[in-house]
Formats: sequence, C-alpha cells, structure tokens
Amino acid sequence: MVVMLLALLLVPTVTVSADDPTPTPTETSTPTPTSTPTQTLTPTATAGSGAILWASPVVSIDGDIRDAIEVILEADPPTAETYVYAVTDSQDITESSWLISLAALDIEGDLDDWNLFVDGVWLGSVVVSYSGSYLAEWYDPEYIGGGSATVYFPWNPGKKAQYGPLGVHTSWGLTSVDFFGGYNWGGDVMSEAYAATDGDITWYCDDGVQVTIKVHGPAGDMIYAHLVGNDNLYNGGKVYQRRSMGGIVAGPIEASECGYASQPNDQYHLHWGFEPNAGSGATMIIEGCFLTISTEQWQCGASNIIGIGGWLVSGSTNPPPDDPDEPGDPGGPVMGGGHIWDGPVSGIVEIFRALIVALLPNTIGLSQGTVDGMMELINNELGLANLLLPFVINFSVPLAVLGAILLIEPIVIIIQVYLVVKRMIPVIG
Repeated sequence: MVVMLLALLLVPTVTVSADDPTPTPTETSTPTPTSTPTQTLTPTATAGSGAILWASPVVSIDGDIRDAIEVILEADPPTAETYVYAVTDSQDITESSWLISLAALDIEGDLDDWNLFVDGVWLGSVVVSYSGSYLAEWYDPEYIGGGSATVYFPWNPGKKAQYGPLGVHTSWGLTSVDFFGGYNWGGDVMSEAYAATDGDITWYCDDGVQVTIKVHGPAGDMIYAHLVGNDNLYNGGKVYQRRSMGGIVAGPIEASECGYASQPNDQYHLHWGFEPNAGSGATMIIEGCFLTISTEQWQCGASNIIGIGGWLVSGSTNPPPDDPDEPGDPGGPVMGGGHIWDGPVSGIVEIFRALIVALLPNTIGLSQGTVDGMMELINNELGLANLLLPFVINFSVPLAVLGAILLIEPIVIIIQVYLVVKRMIPVIG
C-alpha cells in the first residue's frame, strides 16, 4: 500500500513535463527577426535617396560599404554644402573593417572627368566596419593647429628649394605653398620629400602617376602632393620627421585625379599644405623662418626677407635619432663614418710622432719615409684598438675581457718601437 501511494504521488511530476514549454524551446531558439539584419545592413531608403552623387572612383569599393558611407555623409556631412564625392583609396584594416579615403568635389556635368587640384574642396577618411551590419565612422583625430620651431622644411636636410610662383594659396581647406627643384639645378637643390613632423597618414590618393597624402601630426594637418608612390606610403601608415618619404614627380601632370602640375620635364615641385596660426596676422614658423600669410613672404633671421622665386634652405644636415617604435628595416651599419675614439687615437699617434722626431738626432740618417713608416705601424695597431673599444664599452663582460687581452698586442708593439728608437739614440754623458 505504501508503495502504491508513492507511485501515485510521483505520477504528476512526470506528466506535467508534457505541458512544460521549456523542454522544446523551438520558438525562442530561432530569433529570426534579429538574426537577419537585412534592414540595417542595406539602408536602401537613405542610400537610394539620390542626395549623394558619386564621381568615378580612383579605387572601387563594395556597394554595402558605399551605402554605409552615404549614411554618414547625409547624417554628418563634412562640409556645409553638398558636393559630389569620390573614393580615392581603400585599405583593409581587418577582414571586417576598412579605411576609405574620400574627396569632396565641386563639379557638375561629367562625373568621370575630375581632378583633385581643380575640383577638390575637402579630403578625409572614414572607417567602415561590419558586425551584423555595416557602420561608418569618421577617421579624424583631434589635432592642434599652428606650427613651431620644431617643424622642418619638407625636403632633404641641408638642401635648398625655390619658393613657387603661386605664393600662398588654399587647397582643400589648408594653406598651401609650392617648393620647386630641378634635375639640372645643382646638387644643393632638394631632390626628395621629407616629413616636416611626425604624423599619421589619414588620407591617401594614388592614381598611378603620383601619390598625395594627408598627415595628422603635432602641428596639425599637412598635405604632401606629387609624391612618387612607394611601399612606405599608405593610408593608416606613419611618417617620421626628417625622414625621406620618397621622390617627387617631375614633368607635367595633367590626366591624373590626384593632382595637377604644369612644369618642364626636368623640373618638379612639392605641394605642401599646412595649418597656420589663426588671426589676421597669421604666420607659419618653420626652422626659425616666419611665413606671413598676408604678405606671402618669408623672414629668416633679422633682415633676410624671401619672396616668390627666392630660395629657402633647410638648415640642419643631421637627422634626429631613430624612433625606437618605427616599424620596418632598421637600416644597415654606417660605413666610413667617424667614431668617438678617432680623436684620442689620432692624438696618441701625433704624440708618438713628435716624440720620435724630437729624440732622433739629425745625424742618425733616418729618412722622413722611415719615420712615417713607424707612424703607420703605430697607427694601424692603434686602429685595431679603436675597433675593439666599442666591444669593450657596448657588449658583455666576457667580450670585454677578450677585447682587453687582444689590446695587449698593440701595446707590446708600441713598446718594441720605443726600444728600437731608444737604441738608435747615442748615449749622452
């Protein structure tokens, strides 16, 4: 009887499971409305509104990415007026995010015929990412305008460049100047573009003829145009102050979206844009030279006024120390350069030369060539010491001990030379 009662009591716990919805979560396990984000992934109503017109791109992008860009261009336009837009570059950040360079163009009619220098009014980039839907965000870090004495002229250190005939002009919202050089203008004329400051490349255009980049750095945004393309230049990359960014395109540049230039075949110019200090007396300070925007003249020093057609010189010939965070090839060893021990070694050699010449009497009959030979011997042995000293200073203790042992050889030879000279000298008294 007790067993039967227990069985009856247990029966409801088994039968109720048939009415319990939790064992069969079919309705909740397929969240169809949220798992297919078709409505947010393709904002057809906004993208197809016709408010955004696209010019022929330098680089093609996927339609979904362009739709996401249209959304941000309409919701948060970069300019007060509506312009035609063109894609100038696309870089893969990850498998699901892209850095897209854009240009706003003031053109009408044929959208396939445009030039950045003639029609461009704004340059910028967006980051488009995909995580269930495509989302575009502006790629525009905070910056501080104006220049300082830490801004360098954007060409080879120690070289000069001619201040271009357009003087001060405006390109894509930045104040701009041109610096000219030529293949037949002499070895002291600029031949490459150098970064005026450190910075991140935030916009990029490569049409196969030239490269134009926008750089964000400590002195604000800067534009470098008419560059020769190379692997070190790309959107999202970096430039380093007083480091070469590559060559400058020579000759006329016409059928090219990323820039325009009218110049002879053997000449080239760097178009450089920057942010001057604000105000009616706006200036830009570069290596101690002041450019007054209103007069379009440079003042370098107390009385050196340089106008259009004049020459500007990049002062220092020594680049700054290597950036430890810089990626890429660290470079090979410096060959044929000076060393910190060259001075002391040369001083020791000259002391030995003076001592030998002073100790040898005129009647001993040794020629100057013999004396020079002795000096060459000493110099060679001290040169060996010169090569070993960096090991003693820079490397570990075992190498330092080895270097000290090897230094015994030149010391012994020097002593032997001294004894030979001493035997040559007649005993006095």
